[in-house]
Amino acid sequence: MKKEFSSSVSWNSAALAGLFMGTATIILDYLPMLPALLGGEGMFADLLGGALKIVKIVTCIYLFRVLMLRFFNTVQTDYARLQRYGLKVALFSSIVVAGFSILQILVINPEMMTQTIHAVQNTYQNMMDSNTMAAMEKMISKLPVITFFSSLIYCYLWGWILSTTFARRLFPVNPFGERDSDDESNNLQSHYGILKSHFDNSSSPERGGVPSGASGVDQERDERQWL
Repeated sequence: MKKEFSSSVSWNSAALAGLFMGTATIILDYLPMLPALLGGEGMFADLLGGALKIVKIVTCIYLFRVLMLRFFNTVQTDYARLQRYGLKVALFSSIVVAGFSILQILVINPEMMTQTIHAVQNTYQNMMDSNTMAAMEKMISKLPVITFFSSLIYCYLWGWILSTTFARRLFPVNPFGERDSDDESNNLQSHYGILKSHFDNSSSPERGGVPSGASGVDQERDERQWL
């Protein structure tokens, strides 16, 4: 039996689901890095890394769908509530992922982003002037904030797309507002019955109407006989 919907039920469930989704995303983020971590090089390592990126994206989409379907099957909800639930899950998971990205920069591997900036500078130093190089040096101190908000926005946008898509699939909405054919047929039959009843009553002799079997010739003959 489904539980009755409430704001507390939605937020509590979304918080747990977002924590799970964020943790799974962090773990899956390391999949494309496996070839490099294992010392792989060359085209095979690049192809394997690309395939693992696809596996990561597909797995994240599948997990998000499972979480929304679980809420749909256990709580009384509708399209709007289910979509908002998905957005809450996306918000919590985005905070988890973005928070881990700052932790990775400041604690786990503080030299990673600095090395990345220096690698970009060495690669494009012939294409950048001194002002651009100095701006990139200053950017290093702002990398934690930039990384946090970029991860937050990126993950939340993904969650918004998925929550809207899956809510639409579970609660199909006709964009043209057309009614079902069965309902339309029933309504037409109802209107036909009302009109037929009105016509029969208006044409009955008791109401002074013309009987359905009488013709114009019969009426004219009766009038001549009366005269």
